[in-house]
Amino acid sequence: MRANVRGGGLPRLAIRDWPALRYRGFQDDMTRGESTTLPMLEREVQTGSLLKMNFWTYYMENQFAFAKHPDIGPPGGCLLPEDLKALSEYAGRYGVEIVGNQQSFRHMEKILELPAYKDLAESPGALDPQNEATYQFLDDLYSEVAPLASSPLFPAGARRVQPPPRSTSTTHSVLWAYRFSSIRSTSSTCSSSIKPERSSRRPSSSRWQRGIVAPASE
Repeated sequence: MRANVRGGGLPRLAIRDWPALRYRGFQDDMTRGESTTLPMLEREVQTGSLLKMNFWTYYMENQFAFAKHPDIGPPGGCLLPEDLKALSEYAGRYGVEIVGNQQSFRHMEKILELPAYKDLAESPGALDPQNEATYQFLDDLYSEVAPLASSPLFPAGARRVQPPPRSTSTTHSVLWAYRFSSIRSTSSTCSSSIKPERSSRRPSSSRWQRGIVAPASE
């Protein structure tokens, strides 16, 4: 800057700058270890906004206070619905969207060890994708979280589903993906896929922008 000083000052200039990525954010793992308190979550959002982050999300297995399944969340260590709603409102003042999250199919060890959910297990820590009750259960979880988060995106963590040993069908993974995409509480408002773009222009709407996207089945 010193090399450009003219008459004790700098020449006038205009700086035009914008992010290379449409989505810029970070994640708080709220399941492994103690749950983060609302004041700390607000501090994370505020700090992220200073770094030009425009979304914040979290990793969630069982530490949410579900009204439909109150036996899931550990007492005194859950993200409360009112806290998630308050965080979404707070983050909006900083230009940050809150992206909801709920792990699905895998990473369900703590839930499936409870007597009420053992029948949903295909193997330790994994939901059975061939059990119709699995999808009703996931629908219950998503319906409580998705409406509270300010972002239209919803990473559902539906990965690592493999054809079970008893299945001989080569289309097993495609079938579960299709069935999963029809879960009603998320199909019209959320997305399991966030793809960065090198453009500040918003892409035209399509069925891939909203709704659970079946992984690589098309």
